[in-house]
Amino acid sequence: MKLKIFILLLFIYFSIPAQAKKYRTAWGIRIGYSYSIGFNYGLSFKQYFSKESKLTYNLMLNHSIQYNDIGGTGLLVYHFKWMTPKRFTTYIASYLGIGIHAIYISNKHRTFDSNKGMSFKAGPDILVGSEVKIPRSRFMLGLDFKPFYQILGTNNDYMEIAISLHYTI
Repeated sequence: MKLKIFILLLFIYFSIPAQAKKYRTAWGIRIGYSYSIGFNYGLSFKQYFSKESKLTYNLMLNHSIQYNDIGGTGLLVYHFKWMTPKRFTTYIASYLGIGIHAIYISNKHRTFDSNKGMSFKAGPDILVGSEVKIPRSRFMLGLDFKPFYQILGTNNDYMEIAISLHYTI
């Protein structure tokens, strides 16, 4: 029963998004959690390629609290325009993106790595999420899911969920 309710809520959640593109550039913060990495936080930047474009490039710099690492992610993101009631069209959007990440792990926690001595990790990322423009403000609130896989370093896959707050320009 709980699974059916969860699937219904996911369907409703992804059915209402529309175009939220009332900005060209956005800066913000992103706070995430992964079951294997723990909490992380960082800065996020997104820029549309042009005024009519549905594509953005997103750059994220983040720091993991548990492993004392620092990393960066670059993503190419496609924003979806959905058929919704007119009152939603300027405030809600969904997006899907692909990209790569690179992470540097400090010497303090290298012993947890099965590839001891390797302090650099990298691999592909996927990003799925939605963002809502807060009415009568220049802020956007986002929720995303970002699975990623390590090709360099340990071969592990991770799943991260995060919230973000962006200031739009």
